[in-house]
Amino acid sequence: MTNKITFTQARLKNIPPPDLGRVDYVDSEQSKLIFRISHTGNRSFMVRKRANGKLRNVTIGKFSDWNVKDARIEAQRILLELARNEDPISNKRKMRARKTTLDELLTLYLDNRSLKPKTIEDYQYKIHKGADPDN
Repeated sequence: MTNKITFTQARLKNIPPPDLGRVDYVDSEQSKLIFRISHTGNRSFMVRKRANGKLRNVTIGKFSDWNVKDARIEAQRILLELARNEDPISNKRKMRARKTTLDELLTLYLDNRSLKPKTIEDYQYKIHKGADPDN
């Protein structure tokens, strides 16, 4: 179910959640910008556009993290990426992966393993001091 309205922060905040499923609202100023509200009360912005023959839904973010003005600007940026045949979802994943450091990956790895203290110490040494065998 899709409804077309002019997005304002107050209007979107006051939309009641549906009894079941989710409801999409289309911005009358930016026709590809969607506001989605689910029966659980989750509210989010997304862009819906057909690209390369496929309907793409690209999530911008949660309503609580974005205001309408910034969501419209982000929608324009995403639409520009789609027009250039770029994949905004893939680009977002790549950016997130670039922000992850080797030290963070080691911490995640060590948290999910039961290793001996000497092994943990060795891994940490190799990450912090370098794994160059000539040192």
